[in-house]
Amino acid sequence: MSLDTTNLKILQLAGTPKQQKYATRILPIRKNGHILLTTLLLTNTVLNETLPILFDGIFCKGFMSVIASTALLVMFSEIIPQAICSKHGLAIGALFAIPVRILIAIWLIISWPISKCLDWMLGPHNGFSYTVPELKALIHLHDMTKSHSGCLKHEFSNILQNVLTMQEQTAGHLIGSSNDLLLIPSDTILSQSLVSEYISHGYSHMLVYEPKGSPMEEGSVIGVIALAVKEAYSNPVGSMKLDPYMKVGSSTPIADFKSPGFKISPFRKHEQVILVYRTEQDIEMVKRKRTIKSTASDTPSHKRSIHCRLKKCFGCICQACSEERMMTEEEKTIDNSITSAPTTIDIELQPGLVGMVTAHGILCHMLLIDRHDKKKHEHI
Repeated sequence: MSLDTTNLKILQLAGTPKQQKYATRILPIRKNGHILLTTLLLTNTVLNETLPILFDGIFCKGFMSVIASTALLVMFSEIIPQAICSKHGLAIGALFAIPVRILIAIWLIISWPISKCLDWMLGPHNGFSYTVPELKALIHLHDMTKSHSGCLKHEFSNILQNVLTMQEQTAGHLIGSSNDLLLIPSDTILSQSLVSEYISHGYSHMLVYEPKGSPMEEGSVIGVIALAVKEAYSNPVGSMKLDPYMKVGSSTPIADFKSPGFKISPFRKHEQVILVYRTEQDIEMVKRKRTIKSTASDTPSHKRSIHCRLKKCFGCICQACSEERMMTEEEKTIDNSITSAPTTIDIELQPGLVGMVTAHGILCHMLLIDRHDKKKHEHI
């Protein structure tokens, strides 16, 4: 029972040839966890009750048979098996796979109804799965600088943890300040010296917008020019070849940037800029967050309710707790996306451009390069 199905699947996929062989033998039995548990406990109970009866006929004294059977059971059924199986549990489990199958067949009439009741009460006996924070902690424990038995270099450990963190982050985590954006009207004529000055200040892209409206409004930016590209700037920037850009909301998950179902086309060489806007949906989420905070005073009394505690005892979550968890996750997403944005949150949020993300910026975020160092090297 100590061999979890998750660990067995890992060994089946990535273990040594012997480990793969052993895991393949054990996994079909271990998948039916409640039947296996019921069978082993029934067998153990029968042995514990039968052994004193057998010894009573040998020693002819009740207390002697109890002492002898207890000593043998503790030594050969608990101490020695636990000591051996803690180091060689996989090999021993594979060795006794066939005898356990026979025991399951013997006790099936009794164990099957009990296991079905357990499945109904507690849910299927599935293997555990790691959450993102737990995976990060697991990688952290395998860092060579944290443990002598670690197998990951410190740099790679940090990269892997950052990649896992990005799964839960939104576009709002990646953006800088909107004051760092280089916004140029389309009728502007630039000189080469001015472009060189922009590059020296760390700007990598120039956002070209129509001078009629505000550059922060959605749709005002008509294109992007990469400042690293040497071109003749004798004409207005609006008449030059402009690269398209991607457009996302500040609460858009980073994982959706390249997902097949995402409505924006995936990255290409000329689409390395993502403009992040605060949309009406983001504002609605902020209003919902404020509603959550206003009703947060009702949460403690709910957590102390008997109904909620009974459900938690059986590993279940009541509907109110589930809704509260979803609202909390949304609240964290809103907080992170808003605090990353440059503008101050007033009574009414205004939609518009809040920042820019580049493929290079995403890479720097993943590698944990400082934001100021990223600006210095972004034009490379």
